[in-house]
Amino acid sequence: MAKPRYLAAMCCSSVYLTLTYSCRIGIVKKKLQLNRAQGIQMTRFLTAVSVVAFLAACDNKQPLVFSNDQETTIENEGVVTDSEGEPILDENDEEIELTEEGIPEPIARNMVNANYDRNAGTLRVTIVGLDSTPLEAVYERNPALDLPGYVGFSVQEDPLDRFFVAYAQTSEDGNTIGTLTMDGGQFTTYIAGVHYTQNGYTPHVSSQPDNGLVAYTGNYVGILNIGDPDDSLLKVPTTTVPDELLPQQPFRVTGDVVINADFVDMRVNGGVANREARGTGGATFDLDEIGFVPAAILENGTFFGDVQRSDTSNIGNYAGTFGGPQASGIAAGVALTGDFVETVEGENEFGLIVLTKCGLPGDGQFCPDAQPDFDP
Repeated sequence: MAKPRYLAAMCCSSVYLTLTYSCRIGIVKKKLQLNRAQGIQMTRFLTAVSVVAFLAACDNKQPLVFSNDQETTIENEGVVTDSEGEPILDENDEEIELTEEGIPEPIARNMVNANYDRNAGTLRVTIVGLDSTPLEAVYERNPALDLPGYVGFSVQEDPLDRFFVAYAQTSEDGNTIGTLTMDGGQFTTYIAGVHYTQNGYTPHVSSQPDNGLVAYTGNYVGILNIGDPDDSLLKVPTTTVPDELLPQQPFRVTGDVVINADFVDMRVNGGVANREARGTGGATFDLDEIGFVPAAILENGTFFGDVQRSDTSNIGNYAGTFGGPQASGIAAGVALTGDFVETVEGENEFGLIVLTKCGLPGDGQFCPDAQPDFDP
């Protein structure tokens, strides 16, 4: 097992965090000094040794190819707005900027663009820095990282460089696509982000008068800023590099998701349950469910809203897009930056949701309990 490594920082000037893991039979505490950095979102990454102590104490189809004359980006510019066109403000009462791809910055974070070809099984990602020498990095297919409903990729140029994990998926018809990437942390920071896009969006049209409710169900995937005690996927250095300078691989998150959308009132909401953090070596721990607060669906099929814990406290944001004819699919990103693990301070998580509308081929596991609001 690797020795403790640097795993964190906050995006603020020098502060101290007390990281506490508590269970009925044990408490592990670690204090870290955190420093300011520029250009990269910074947050505390938990050491593999601390995670081991915590776990011990708790005893534990269609090709996605678009022709040049098709629009494949989200048609939105400027700032995030509500259904009235008014800017939505963040917790600091500041406007939330959109990237050039039309994705809210809290969700995109370091992600600039992504290109996933489902048929070829390839993924190209452009992020702000440090995943690979070219601006657009080619991620390697990595079946060891596969999780239910999502295809795993990774990239690490050499033993001294960051280890990035990525997940990608498309809706059954290929009209919505999403990609998530995050590294395992190095030099007190991590780099992460979500990208999504759609093709051919038109709103769902109800077959039932005055009823526009439809459902999307399936799997959720996320990545935590908590270091996995198993580092078997990392490239092994041939020299005696101090462990504190080496990269890490992160814990990943699975869960069951239900999204409900109303295409009469143009609103969306949902949630994720059975959330579990998974290490590649078999280590696991449970995470609380999360809820997606009702948000407006804009004319272009996009949405942005808050994420809450079961006690209704806000812990982050979700954003995404519907795509395809009559909103046949949905792709969304999740960014959790609040207190969603009771015994940990400073935890962060980025997540991805890509689903097919209930009643269509390739829909999710809970769709038999959803009555399609259209004639399949």
